[in-house]
Amino acid sequence: MLTHGGRAREYSEAFVAFDVAKKKHAVAIAEGGRTGEVRFVGEVE
Repeated sequence: MLTHGGRAREYSEAFVAFDVAKKKHAVAIAEGGRTGEVRFVGEVE
């Protein structure tokens, strides 16, 4: 938790990954921490 101007603010951490191939690119998002959820977003051309 961070404090700014006397108010506490929570923050979260996320990682975005791109798997780059010649024709398509896969995108995934992972939450920080050991128990963070990993979500496959999809593929883009």
